[in-house]
Amino acid sequence: MSLGTDTSRSPDVVVVGGGPAGAAAARSLALLGHDVRLLTCQTRASRDLAESIPPSCGKLFQALGVKSAVEGAGFLPSPGNAVAWGDRPLATVPFPDGTGWQVRRGQLSRVLLQLAGAAGAHVVEDATVVEVGPPGAPSEDGGVQVIFHRAGDRLGSAGGYRSLQTPFVLDCSGRAGVLASRFRVKEDRPTTIALVGIWSDLPDSGLHSEGHTLVESYENGWLWAIPVDREDRYVTLMVDPELTPLERGEGPEAVYLSELSKTRHAAQMTSRGRFRGEVSVWGATPYQVSRFSGPGYLLVGDAAAFIDPLSSFGVKRALASGWLASIVAHTVISDPTREVIARQLFEERERETVESFQDQAAEFYRLGADAHDHEFWSKRAVRPDIQQEESEARSGESRGPFDDRALEDAFSSGAPEVSRLREDRRVREAFEKLRSAEQIDLRPRRVLEWTQAPGIEGNEVVLEPRLATPSFPKGLRFLRDVDVVRMMGLLEGLRASDPSRTWGVPDLHEAYGRGGNPVPLADFIGALSVLLAEEVLTNAASERGTSPIESTSG
Repeated sequence: MSLGTDTSRSPDVVVVGGGPAGAAAARSLALLGHDVRLLTCQTRASRDLAESIPPSCGKLFQALGVKSAVEGAGFLPSPGNAVAWGDRPLATVPFPDGTGWQVRRGQLSRVLLQLAGAAGAHVVEDATVVEVGPPGAPSEDGGVQVIFHRAGDRLGSAGGYRSLQTPFVLDCSGRAGVLASRFRVKEDRPTTIALVGIWSDLPDSGLHSEGHTLVESYENGWLWAIPVDREDRYVTLMVDPELTPLERGEGPEAVYLSELSKTRHAAQMTSRGRFRGEVSVWGATPYQVSRFSGPGYLLVGDAAAFIDPLSSFGVKRALASGWLASIVAHTVISDPTREVIARQLFEERERETVESFQDQAAEFYRLGADAHDHEFWSKRAVRPDIQQEESEARSGESRGPFDDRALEDAFSSGAPEVSRLREDRRVREAFEKLRSAEQIDLRPRRVLEWTQAPGIEGNEVVLEPRLATPSFPKGLRFLRDVDVVRMMGLLEGLRASDPSRTWGVPDLHEAYGRGGNPVPLADFIGALSVLLAEEVLTNAASERGTSPIESTSG
């Protein structure tokens, strides 16, 4: 293969793929002052998908500096979901913290690509990448080689292909996994395909007019129905091709309509609508890589791991993964001596996030299996590494799929998943004691144990202090948005300034807010409850057995 050089200047970073992950990474890196080349190919409109984006994604949009543009793009507002899961009746589940967005993924990607270009990234939208690497083996000039061609290039053994040399590559190429596919783990997972059809002129029902996503399980699988504007709704069925085979020689439309007729609410909703007559078929089987990074590259978003669509957090995870990749790449390029800790952070955060989604999906499938006696559900209901006792403990408080609170903490900065902590018996007991205590005087219970771990400070990865506890020997830094290290330092400082004074929750919350980054009182109390459960803090007032007081602020 004869190669031509695309540019005389090697960019700092080449981003492969122009979906949400790639656009987010390219924009962030460009804003940090790097020379960024983003290579992506154009996608046919007929191969588009609908996505429901929860309002919690607004934090990521804000961090990327794109929130106002997304809000002004004309996407359909979404107040929440309408869920009929297992044997439960149809119920409206509003988002707990605002309004989300219903989008065509291609349209969202175009908005984000424009914003990446506006930030200074060089976006090439007609490029097809055919080779990256070889990974871990830099070329003669110390960079990684990216081979691609553009629309209109005459390809052949004599030439037509172009090449770029770069110190760093981000593979954000989605399921194609231009580089990531080499590292994907072969797992014995049930195969899932998504059958996507578009319906128009649906009757004016409460669900459709209000922008809700309909989520419904049925015997052979499950579906979501996402409105993208006032006329069109994408209705997507998730089925197992081994149990619901597509007939040879026929299109998928017959299978799609047959499966749709087995549903309750979706069948009724579409019975008076107009079917566009074409069904696209997508792979929807989860996968992940054995490693998320290597010398000179990061595997980002869906390229590295495709989470079960049941989570409904695909776009959110892609944006978060792209943002994190930009921080890691920026750190490594700016200070190569921190490559080890930067890549360690990326590996740990990405793996923990993916496993969190897998656990949650298995729980939702278990709920479906309880109601539907079908192999589709039993094959997906349990992850081997989830203990039955833990699963049973969580099942009583499960909210059902597509609830934005279920995994809202998956992208917290080095924090454990708060939805799990809420269900921890010790944390609940500590919260009740804190709430019912007649007098409160919170103090460190014992000599604190500290450790260090990679964390994010500003736009870089650094080694940061962590508070080590019995349940979290690797250390805690944040519980939700509460900086545990700063809070413990605050407690020590207050105690040293006036040892005789009683320090209660209102005092601590007020003092914490004065130090910057104020947090809601509920989050603050939750963090205190975890530290009490971990026996880091104690209520010294209850141990003294003193009489009740009306206030702790004097």
